[in-house]
Amino acid sequence: MATFFVGTFSVAPQMFIPFAAHLAAPARRGRAVGTVMSGLLIGILVSRAMSGYIGARVGWRVVFWIASGLTAGLAVSVALTLPRSVGRSGLQYGQLIRSLWPLARRQSVLRESALAGAMLFGAFSAFWSMLAFRLETPPLHYGSDMAGLFGLVGVVGAGASPIAGRMADRLNPRANVQLTLAATIVAFAFFAVIGHTLWGLLIGVIVLDAAVQAGNVTNQSRVHALSADARNRLTTVYIVAFFLGGAAGSALGAYAWQHWLWLGVCVVGGLMPSIAAVKMLWSDRNRAS
Repeated sequence: MATFFVGTFSVAPQMFIPFAAHLAAPARRGRAVGTVMSGLLIGILVSRAMSGYIGARVGWRVVFWIASGLTAGLAVSVALTLPRSVGRSGLQYGQLIRSLWPLARRQSVLRESALAGAMLFGAFSAFWSMLAFRLETPPLHYGSDMAGLFGLVGVVGAGASPIAGRMADRLNPRANVQLTLAATIVAFAFFAVIGHTLWGLLIGVIVLDAAVQAGNVTNQSRVHALSADARNRLTTVYIVAFFLGGAAGSALGAYAWQHWLWLGVCVVGGLMPSIAAVKMLWSDRNRAS
């Protein structure tokens, strides 16, 4: 029950992304999204390592008490400091929900970005959900605490978010997404070939985290540029697809590990971004013809 409510209300941080895009000038929108996304990812990675450290020494209940206190303090801070915003769509909540599917059908850029985001996060989740098992197997023989330290290494990759935001403002965002898909595939090639070494995993983690976060920032910048009045609904469609992809990646990664161990996980992680890349190339071909 507690996990259900945590999952339900943890959607709130995702609302900061379209809000930041709304507040920023159009020329700086990608940079604003990148800054917020960088904060989100660094918080996820650091909290994973810190919660493991604290829980191992004083117990898991203390972790939840600390998280509750920090969340309450943050809620007060946000309420006092953020500017007020009024919706401009004029639709009731039920109408907003019903409008999501027609919105997705009309916007080809939204569908393309949602697929790319889902496949990137699916590959990301397949790796991170199985990393602890990989670290425990020969020839590495590390404990689960090492997986938390890898999370801190991933902070280096999270630094790519603001850079990706600036690139989305200045360069072709669609080409940027294609580049991040290719980089994710390269990361899993690293994992497959030299994932039996600690340094090979470290290099792959940095490349993977940088690629996934850069792709996520660029995808959302593309989505937010479609319509100012529908920005929150566009984000809803994208985020739902994003987390569905993550859930699918975790499930497929676990299945692959059970049947084919680490190589199977690498195949899953490489295939997911490949699907989005092929779809984008196919769209290019149809557009050219």
